[in-house]
Amino acid sequence: MINCSATVIPILVGDGGRLVFIRRGPDDTFAGLLVVPGGRVEETDGVGVEEVQYYAAEFAAVRRLFETTGLAFKWNEVHYFNTHVLPGGHTTVSYYTFVNVIDVLKAEGFQDRVVILRPQEVIARNDFAPGMKMEVVELMRKLGMNMGTFQPPKQDPQRPIGLN
Repeated sequence: MINCSATVIPILVGDGGRLVFIRRGPDDTFAGLLVVPGGRVEETDGVGVEEVQYYAAEFAAVRRLFETTGLAFKWNEVHYFNTHVLPGGHTTVSYYTFVNVIDVLKAEGFQDRVVILRPQEVIARNDFAPGMKMEVVELMRKLGMNMGTFQPPKQDPQRPIGLN
């Protein structure tokens, strides 16, 4: 078993860069709390790319993004953000990606779990799973989202973002 997990923080294009979270279900760990899409890196994540599993964390991040939100991305469409090594040696690799709000709204079957928040709302809320708010606030600072200087990329009509 690989002792690593990967998360991806979806950021909506336009409207100041709102962030997409998942509300954990009643039977899940951290029931009812907000998390970003993510999960364990599996043995098969990244197999067949460049002879090694170098990109396993990216594959795991996009796999879990699709499984929890219906948003489909390629492994090279997520941007590295941070790595945390937890007590006991478990490593979490964090990424972010840009998403169209239309794609989030079209992802059938996930609307009841998806929560979209503005940066100010992230700061004000306290219903996040342990460590989640800290990770997201760190990314917001890195991108200038809480300083009013964040400019998400413009949508390229030739290359849709999100659902493939």
